[in-house]
Amino acid sequence: MPTESQYREFQQYLEREIGPSLRLRAVNWQRERVDLLKNRFHLLRHFCLRVEFGEKVLEVLDSLLALTGDLWQLLLDSAANLESRSDYTQVRTLAAEAEGLTNLEEILSGEDSLRDIIINSIAFVLNWKSNTIWVDSAVKERVGMAQLGLATLQDHVWRLLDARAIPQTDLRLTSLTELSVSIEQLWQLMLTLSTEVQIQLLIQIYVQLIRLEVGRLNGVLNS
Repeated sequence: MPTESQYREFQQYLEREIGPSLRLRAVNWQRERVDLLKNRFHLLRHFCLRVEFGEKVLEVLDSLLALTGDLWQLLLDSAANLESRSDYTQVRTLAAEAEGLTNLEEILSGEDSLRDIIINSIAFVLNWKSNTIWVDSAVKERVGMAQLGLATLQDHVWRLLDARAIPQTDLRLTSLTELSVSIEQLWQLMLTLSTEVQIQLLIQIYVQLIRLEVGRLNGVLNS
């Protein structure tokens, strides 16, 4: 059982090391910051385990570790995908420029016949299309990544709802069905947005859920 000074030390660390990040806008949450937060939550969990803070505190810290872990993965996948798409686009552009210069030189030198020019032009178009496949593939991968992020976040939302559930003997299933429909409508609405907006919205929701869970952690400590 922790002492009063250990409780105070925990809360001071939470305010000093976690609080500043929570007050930042979601756009400022980069991978390095999320990784740092995750490491600090690990430290807090280890501390709580050693001094036996109790299962409720550990449960909230496990939730925070899951949220920060998935947010970190989303940020990593997003950055890697953008880099790949940028590389593919650059390769396609460079190949097109090189091919265009070669064709122009041959035309100006008079070395090519009309037939050669047509054949080279067809080859150029086919090469462009083949490189475009890689660019399109990166775009499709980003769409899939956003949809996977939505599904993962949906699981987090339900787990947080479970954690906050209050026993209610007269509860009707129909009232929970309405909640389920509302969540589904939100996800369907998000799917109508562009992929980039979806990803930014996912990051914002993750940040909000982390803030909520830190608030719950404070509530458990104070109780």
